[in-house]
Amino acid sequence: MEKYEYKVDAIQAAVAEGDIRKGVAGAKVGSQVELKLGELARQGYEFYREFAVPVKVARGCVSPSKNAYEITIIVMVFRRPVQ
Repeated sequence: MEKYEYKVDAIQAAVAEGDIRKGVAGAKVGSQVELKLGELARQGYEFYREFAVPVKVARGCVSPSKNAYEITIIVMVFRRPVQ
């Protein structure tokens, strides 16, 4: 059975409101993901899968659970064989 080492990375793509109106936001996000895929491929990693990770964000320090809210962060998992 082949063994792998894994790398997990969050992609935080950025677009402007104007990009959405112009219909180019998808292409810009795609380019940013492509750059990350290429960067890790040069290090020997292949894309394995993605996960949606729910994250609880606490506001302030007085009563953090009262004002907490949740966001979802998408992380990409890459792997490469271990010799």
